[in-house]
Amino acid sequence: MGEGRHARVLRESTRLLAAGVSGRVFPGAASCVAYREGDDWTFAPAVAGKLAPDLEAVAVDTPFDLASLTKSFVAVTALRLSEAGELDLEAPAQDVLTDIRGGVADGASLEALLTHRSGLAPWGGLYLDVPHDPGSPAARRWILNEAARRTSDEGPGACVYSDLGYMLAGEAIARRAGTSLDEAVAERVTEPLGIADRVYFAGALPSDRRAALARAAAPTERCEWRGRIVRGEVHDENCAALGGVSGHAGMFGSARG
Repeated sequence: MGEGRHARVLRESTRLLAAGVSGRVFPGAASCVAYREGDDWTFAPAVAGKLAPDLEAVAVDTPFDLASLTKSFVAVTALRLSEAGELDLEAPAQDVLTDIRGGVADGASLEALLTHRSGLAPWGGLYLDVPHDPGSPAARRWILNEAARRTSDEGPGACVYSDLGYMLAGEAIARRAGTSLDEAVAERVTEPLGIADRVYFAGALPSDRRAALARAAAPTERCEWRGRIVRGEVHDENCAALGGVSGHAGMFGSARG
C-alpha cells in the first residue's frame, strides 16, 4: 500500500520545519495542518528544533506568541457582538470611546477600524513616550488617546494596515461588551470553539499560569526596552505597555489551538 495522506502531511510538514531550522530561519518551530475527512477533522501536528539553542526541544503543545493573529480573534469577537445586536459596526468609534478625543479616529466607524480603513498610521512607538507605569489605567488612556491622533499619509478610506486601529477597536469592543477584552474574546470565540485552554491572552493569566507559561513558551527576542529575553509575555512593546491585552496583539497559543 502507498503512503497514506496523514503520513504524507506529517512527513512534508516535518521536512519544511527542519529545513527552516537547518537554514537558521528559526531555532525551532511547530505547525499543525487540519483537514476534513468526511464529517471529521484530522490534525497533523509537526515540530522541529529547539526553543533556543540552550533550551529544550519544541513540543506539539509549545505555546507561541501569536502576535497579529490576535486581530483575527478580535475581529470575530466584534462580528459575534454585532450578530447579537450588542455592537453597531457602522457607529462612529467615538460613540463608544467617549473619552478619546481628537485625531482621525473621531469620525471613523468601528468597521473602518477593523478593516484598516480609518486613516490611522500603521504603527507608532507609543511605549517609548508613555509618561505612566506600563499597564496602569493612566498608561492605557494615554496610549489610546495618542494612537487616535497618529494619521497615515493615505487618509481615511484608504486601506492601510494599522495596529493603532486595532488598539482602539479592542477597547471599543471591551466597553461595548461590558467586560475586559480578554473575557470578551474568550466568551465569544475561544470558549465556543473549545480552545480557551490553548489560545489566550497571556497578560490576563493569573500569576501561577503566567509563571508556567514563562517556562514553556518559545522565547521571542532580547528586548532592549525591557532589558531581558522576552518569554511568556507579549513581544509587542505597545501591547506590553497596555498591560499585555490589546486588540492588535497579546494572544498566545499552540499550533493546534
